[in-house]
Amino acid sequence: MSSHKQESESFSLKAKKGSLYKMEQAQKGLFILCTYTILLCAGVVFGTIVKKGAPILWAKGWDFIVSKPQSLSVMEVSAAKGLELSQKDYDLLHSENAHREDYLSLPFANEERFQKESSSMEFELQPESVLSEGYLGLLEARNKGFRPDFIARDETALVGFELTQDSTLQVNTETLGALRQSDLGGQELDVVTQSKEEKSFEVVFAQGRYSIDKRTYTALEPSELIFILEGRFADDDVATKQVECSIPHAQTLILSPTQVAASVDREGGFAVSEKKELVKTMETQAVTLKKGVYELPFHTLKTLVGANPAASFLHQHTFEKAPVRLNLKQAVSLTLSQAELAELEQNNPAVKIGAVKETKSYTPYVRFDIERDCELLAANQQQVALKDDNTKNEAFKIFSEYTHSYSGGGILGPIVGTGFLVIICMVVALSIGVAAAVYLNEYARKGTYLKVVRLAMMNLAGVPSIVFGLFGLGLFVFVAPKFTSKPSLDDKFQIPLLPVAGEPSLRKQESHLIYMVGESADKTESLSIASNTGFKRYYDGWYYLSFEGWGACMLAGGFTLAVMVLPVIITSCEESLRAVPMGFREASLALGASKWQSVRTAVLPYALPGILTASVLGITRVAGETAPIMFTSAVAERSLLPWEGLANTGFEGFIEFLSQSVQALPYHIYTVAGRIPQSEYTQPMQYGSVLVFLILVLSLAALSVYLRVKVRSKLKW
Repeated sequence: MSSHKQESESFSLKAKKGSLYKMEQAQKGLFILCTYTILLCAGVVFGTIVKKGAPILWAKGWDFIVSKPQSLSVMEVSAAKGLELSQKDYDLLHSENAHREDYLSLPFANEERFQKESSSMEFELQPESVLSEGYLGLLEARNKGFRPDFIARDETALVGFELTQDSTLQVNTETLGALRQSDLGGQELDVVTQSKEEKSFEVVFAQGRYSIDKRTYTALEPSELIFILEGRFADDDVATKQVECSIPHAQTLILSPTQVAASVDREGGFAVSEKKELVKTMETQAVTLKKGVYELPFHTLKTLVGANPAASFLHQHTFEKAPVRLNLKQAVSLTLSQAELAELEQNNPAVKIGAVKETKSYTPYVRFDIERDCELLAANQQQVALKDDNTKNEAFKIFSEYTHSYSGGGILGPIVGTGFLVIICMVVALSIGVAAAVYLNEYARKGTYLKVVRLAMMNLAGVPSIVFGLFGLGLFVFVAPKFTSKPSLDDKFQIPLLPVAGEPSLRKQESHLIYMVGESADKTESLSIASNTGFKRYYDGWYYLSFEGWGACMLAGGFTLAVMVLPVIITSCEESLRAVPMGFREASLALGASKWQSVRTAVLPYALPGILTASVLGITRVAGETAPIMFTSAVAERSLLPWEGLANTGFEGFIEFLSQSVQALPYHIYTVAGRIPQSEYTQPMQYGSVLVFLILVLSLAALSVYLRVKVRSKLKW
């Protein structure tokens, strides 16, 4: 009986072991399945990115990394012979089309490489030169880093222009007098007085609600008609799109025949209660000028050009602002083409040019044929070069072209912007985070307060990043204090600190819309006038601590990211400090060291590997954030890198540098992937950008791991 019982128990035990073994194997299989599912998902994600991103990196090479973002042009072009393009642009055009699957062979043939000679003129621009705004812009565009201040603007300064053919011009009395006083090359002015009938309409708009189309809105927007639009017209809307609007009260306006035809008594226009035709006879004077070069005061030329829009004036003046007298302390060496320099001197009589010399340069070029009608892909730079270099080639024709924004390659600006945001973030977050961790672990008393603080940090670490973005927008962009001599008219609060040594230059006054408050003027009244006339800032001779916010800039973005990553860094650093044996502290204190000396010499060095880990976690998180920087610092497109185009140097230049919006790689990827139509032309850029971003993050992580291992190998206990 007992043996039968023993056999039964033995059988039962084996059965239990068998079932336990099967259960153990099933659990192990489940764990293996979960692990390899994760690995499979990661492999699919990273494999897809590498598979689709690697070809764009291979095709574009380093140019993809070192170029600024460009648009991609898709052009339908004709077969043509004898086209010319610089070797660099040709190689990029070739590589852009080499990876296309729809081409059995590229359409380029008969390549011939040669050196193309070009000449330019070097000269010195002397102090006290007077230039019109258009030619100042030309000098700045052709000479990187040249952005001079100026002393004053002068509406009466003489400027030149060229008439390319004999022209009869309408003039008023003032213009006629200026022409008679100017040098006309010996020709006599033939003045003809003409009578001209000018038609207009007196139109009465009745109070009420209307449906108007875009054509009506465009025609009456510059008029004085007061109406309330209950919607909006986008730039790409068709002319017949209609929006509801209302006229709050009856109004009488004088409109031109063109405005009446576009906006009254037609479907999609306003119905009016009364319309009366007005005919006004005006006497005008006309003069005939032979083709040639002339000089007139700036305000007179502005009037003459405005009165004769169809005349053949040749110049690069802009009439929004008067010519400037440059504030140069010494002569500046600049470069223009020979034709541009000749035109500059011809049309700016008061410019002072010296030490002119011609320089020649040679650029590698490629002459090639397009052997069939085809579709070409070209980044914006190559598209412009292809057109400019072949304007005289009659065989070359572009049948159609359309562009895809940001899909032409180049991510230098986003990489640089991301780098600066990460640097600002980590400088702020590590300095504050390590200090907070040292206090919480080494100085703070254990108790309820410490538990509440740690609980708050844990909760803060779980807050969505979009919330941090809104927090940064409200605090850093709109309210943060700023030390400035030019406070905003909309600042929340300000504290006067000390008098300013000198007032801002005229150029800075104009570019920042600064209202100059006089010493004896009432400040409140002056600021009211400034606000009503569209100024954004004012200057009254004092430095202020102005709570006006930093605006959307890299400083605001960096601080927002720092606040977001602080809980992770504080927690990681505190764990590293807690891992250092207590004996290190006790031994240091026993030798007579102070509390801080003990922490600095016996704790922090041994916690350094953990702090490096915290920095890795911080960098990898903030480098990939989009939502916080979307509100505080990032822009979709920016032609200049952060250090380019700065108007100041020294400390003011550094502040100006930090006060710029920047491109950022995660926001650039979001823009390319989410804000433009998806197509075969845009997807390579998306995957190429993501692949570069992953490589950068993995490189930073690998560097930090290497530093951590190296530091740990030197610190053993």
